[in-house]
Formats: sequence, structure tokens, C-alpha cells
Amino acid sequence: MSDSDKTSATRLLTIHDLRLRFGTAEVLRGVSLHLQRGEALGLVGESGSGKTTTALSVIQLLSASAKLSGSIRYHSKNGERELVDQNEAVLQTLRGREIGMVFQDALAALNPVRTIASQLEEVLHVHQKLRGAVRKAAMLQWLREVGIESPDIISKRYPHQLSGGQRQRIMIALALACEPELLICDEPTSALDVTVQKQVIALLRRLRAERGLSILFISHDLALTAEFCDRIAVMRNGEIAEIASAEQIWKHPQSAYTQGLLACRPNLHSLPDRLLTVADFENGVMQVLQRDHAGRAQSLLAATDFLQVRELSAWYPLPGFASLWRKPTLALQPVNFSLKRGECLGIVGESGSGKTTLARCLVRLHSECSGELSLAAHGHHPSQDLMALSGADLRRARRRFQMVFQDPYSSLNPARTIAQCLHEPLAIHGLHQERRDQRLYELLDAVSLPKSALMRYPSEFSGGQRQRIAIARALAVEPELLICDESVSALDVSVQAQILNLLRDLQKQLGLTLVFISHDLSVIRFLADQMLVMAQGRVVEQGACESIFGNPQHAVTRALLEAVPKGL
Repeated sequence: MSDSDKTSATRLLTIHDLRLRFGTAEVLRGVSLHLQRGEALGLVGESGSGKTTTALSVIQLLSASAKLSGSIRYHSKNGERELVDQNEAVLQTLRGREIGMVFQDALAALNPVRTIASQLEEVLHVHQKLRGAVRKAAMLQWLREVGIESPDIISKRYPHQLSGGQRQRIMIALALACEPELLICDEPTSALDVTVQKQVIALLRRLRAERGLSILFISHDLALTAEFCDRIAVMRNGEIAEIASAEQIWKHPQSAYTQGLLACRPNLHSLPDRLLTVADFENGVMQVLQRDHAGRAQSLLAATDFLQVRELSAWYPLPGFASLWRKPTLALQPVNFSLKRGECLGIVGESGSGKTTLARCLVRLHSECSGELSLAAHGHHPSQDLMALSGADLRRARRRFQMVFQDPYSSLNPARTIAQCLHEPLAIHGLHQERRDQRLYELLDAVSLPKSALMRYPSEFSGGQRQRIAIARALAVEPELLICDESVSALDVSVQAQILNLLRDLQKQLGLTLVFISHDLSVIRFLADQMLVMAQGRVVEQGACESIFGNPQHAVTRALLEAVPKGL
């Protein structure tokens, strides 16, 4: 048998000249790739590049308006099948049983009104025909297989009662319960903590080795993909821009687009003044100035104090009459720090560490808190004890601090135009009454969006554009403090670079003080001057970024640093 015949015999999936249209819009433009048995193939690119659409085409989960052409040949143990234009009955036998899929948003993919046990047992009943005690035993075994501790307890819970890492493990269990040959993972770790991400990747690596799985791994993170996959296909605008071994892509990328994707992610070892973007590489700009540490330290030394936080703690109320005889458990142990005007504080930690609770306390969105929280006087604003304010006084004070939330689509009203979204905070605070239209144009210009965006709705924008709109809305009232809660965690690395550059530019131009929350230490390294490391509701390490990154003292900090994907 020739080498080409051997290669063909071990091939599991072959995609040739795949084209997809939605109306007049061409989404896929001649995609061709293959996947060998036991191989992990990475599919990387920006949002809208066609990664997920390619994966959905394989299992034919496309809308009725989709026009698909080309060839998708699946070489299973039961024979070779052409999946394009295949009848639904055949596809139903393939989905789950031979091709499993782990979706990006586990909370959205899982049924919110059914327990984990009922959802996993349904899969085992439909595809494996298991019943009664045998089905329940298999369900518990699969939960153990994906690393769920106390599966008998977790199986009785609903999706919203689990952490992000637990939900993702449940999704993997659902996909693997029918023992498929091919597992498609669509951004399975994009919004997870780096430590949880490391656990999920280790789980996939173990299952691949034990079960001989073939994996199509979709991600926007080239470093993570290079560590996990054998080969990588880079997609852009519905086409394959480059495909090669993971080592070749990581060390010797051929296209300017791939080079840009590699360069735009911040790293732990260099500190540029700004991040390169894909557009920079395509325009021939491949060098940036390094950060002036001495100049930055001198400017902060001369800066005035702005925010003081002393013994800030928070708790959640107990249900019903339990509060009469039980003390509430502290969700946030006493926190102490101070910020100078124009400084950036980075807050890192795993999910459940208390990062968002701290942020919500800082903007007084969490009522069950105590301690000292004060802003220094500035301009026409007097010094203010925020913990003593309420009602109209607190509302007026909120002009001085604004928050950018993690999910801009949830924080923007889908039924209102961007003009209405930006106009609202101006109207509430009575600002720019004579020139509001001009102010809206200025806000869009500050975040590099065209004036035409004003008449459109949030659903008409990409994730990166929506995050820019959320930042513009926060800047509308000219705040002194901007708090960003995981505001780049689910964005493509290229879009993430643009948002991080934007925040640094705004910090320089407007003198903004920043509190930036992230589970990604490379992002904190790029943006922050000082940092807090949190675990289980308490600060376990704090200080200057240079000091902590150079010599981390706590095991949690070291674990977070170790979990950052570093590539090959």
C-alpha cells in the first residue's frame, strides 16, 4: 500500500471546496481540510472567520436558509458517508453517536429547567438504549470520567448551580457519553479561568489518549491551540489562510494574518507600550516601543491619591428566617488598597474568588457590604464617603465612577439603538443638553466607531464592537474611575488587543483611573501598575505588578502564572 493510500485509510474527515451562503452573503469560500484518526486539528481565527460555521456544517446544524455546496466525507467504522445534502434520518444516527460536539457556552447549551442527571440519562437512553439502574450507573460513571467530584450530589443540581468549569465538564460528558469517534470542541475554554482551562485541556488530552478520539478544536487562542493540537488551520473571511503543523504555525508562520494573531496577544515576558494588531502586520508595522518603567513610576509618584478602600467586606443574606439564628458567610473578606489618580489596579483570581463581588461593592451595586470607600476631591467634586451615600446623592456620585461589564450584549438594551443607549446616561445626569448629538459623535470617535453606528442596534455589531459601545457609554458621563469586569475575556485576541490599546490610550488622554478584573495574568501584566490576587473571597497577595510577576509569593499566584498558555 502506498503512503497516500495509508494516509487515506487513516483519514476520518475530509472537507473539500466547502461553500456556504446565507442569501447573498458568502460565509464559507472553498474550505478544504482533513482530519486523521486520533489527530487533534486546531481551527483558529477571529470571530466571523467561519470556524464555528465549518464545524456546524460537519454535523449539518445549519438554518434552513443556508445554501451549502462542496463535499464533507466522514469515514466512520460503519463506512464512508457524504454529509452534504444527507437525509435527516442518517444525520440523526451520526450526531452524538459518532460525532459529538462541545459548545462554547455551556450554560446556554444545557437545559436550565432539568437536572444534570436527567439530561445525561436522556442521551444514554436515546443513543445507548440504557435503562433503569444500568443507565444511572453509566451516568455517574461518565461524571467521574470527566473529573466531577461527588457526582451523586452534582447530578441532582441544575446548570445555574454549577461553576463554569463544572458546566464545561458536563458538556464534555454529554458529548462523550455515546463514545463518538470525532469530538468537535467549539471554544470550550474561551471564558474560563486559566486554571480551569488547564484542567479542561488536560481532561481532553487524557480522553484522547485513552479513547483514541479525533478532535476538531476551535479556538481564537493560538498559544493554547499550539500546545494541544497536532496541526492548525488558520481561517479568515471564510477561507483557509494557512494550514500546517502546530510547530510550523507557531515558530514560522507564513501569512501576515497569522503573524498578527501571534503578536497581538500580550505575554508575560515583554511589556510594550501598545500591542500590535493584525492590521499593523498587514501594513508592515512590526515593531513597537517598550514601556518606560522609570517614567511611569515617576509620574505615579507625583500623582495625587484618588481612591481609598479600607476593611471592605461583603456578604450575601441568608434565606427566610435563617438570618435570625445564623450569621451570614462573608463572600468578601476585608480588603484594603489605595489608588492614585491615573493608576491601574489589576484584580485576578479564579471564578468564585470574589473579584466581581469586590467590583460591585466599589460601585455600590452590592448592598450587603461594610467598610470605608472614599473618593478624593477633584474639580467641582468634593471628597466623598461612598458608603454614607444613598438615593439621589449616590446617583449623582456615580457620575465619578462607571463599570464596563463582561458581556456587552447583556448590558446593552437590545430594543434600543446605540444613540438611545448613549443618550440615556447624559439625560440622567443632565449633561451636554445643548450639544448632545455632538457628544455622541465624540464618544464614537473615542472608541473608533463610525457615526453610522448610532442608528443601529446592539445585535448588528460584533462582540468587539459591542464592547467598544459599552466603553463609550461608560465614558459618556466623563468618569474619573472606570471598572472593567472581565471585559475582554471572551473576545478574539486581535479584538482584545484593540480594546486594551484603546483603554491605555484613554487612560493617557483622559487621566482615567482603572480597576481591571481578569483571570488572564498576561492581560493584567500589560495594563496594570499594581495588582490584587484573590482566592475564596480574600486577597492572598497584593503589590506592584513588577514585584509580583518577578517573585510571586503565594501558591495561588504561582498556579495562575503556570496555567497561562505559552505555546511551543
